[in-house]
Amino acid sequence: MSHVKGSNLLNRHAFVKEKFDPDAWDRVLASLADNDARLLSPRILASSWYPFDLYNRLDLAMCQVLAGGDLELCRTLGVDSARRALSGTYRLYLKDGAEAILRRLAVLHRSFYDSGSMDVTYLGPGQCAIRTVYVPRSTLTNCLVAEGFYRTVVEMCGGLEVQVSEGNCSAHGARFCLFNVRWEDTVTTHPPA
Repeated sequence: MSHVKGSNLLNRHAFVKEKFDPDAWDRVLASLADNDARLLSPRILASSWYPFDLYNRLDLAMCQVLAGGDLELCRTLGVDSARRALSGTYRLYLKDGAEAILRRLAVLHRSFYDSGSMDVTYLGPGQCAIRTVYVPRSTLTNCLVAEGFYRTVVEMCGGLEVQVSEGNCSAHGARFCLFNVRWEDTVTTHPPA
């Protein structure tokens, strides 16, 4: 069984508390199976490991309860996760630019997921491919979160016209997820005068 770090779940909790009414988190928990709700209450420990399936069920429950079933909320969760990560511990990475921080994500992935892998291939200025293996496989919600996360990381590094597309998806039977990320690099295309 695959696991995610509790800090991922704490980001979800913080997002709900900040963006929705005071009872929203309780409604999300109430929509989950009792076993899942017990793992998320009374508190989530940042350094503990939680089942990857629970993480995905939580995202799906949030979409159902808070967005009327609209999975687009997952991209918003990715945006929020990137902003939280890059305004906290990892904000120093922003100065290195989009390519460098995306490459670092492959190493950081191991800190937040206890299985699977990630690698980033630089394809040229303003372009890379991110290959992620989830065990046993990803879910649609997880991939939508990733799209929002990658886009926001590049934007926070100054990238413009950011496009993220998923070519392969393990949620649909592929062996791995493959995200193509393209952007206009303000550092190389618009040098200072």
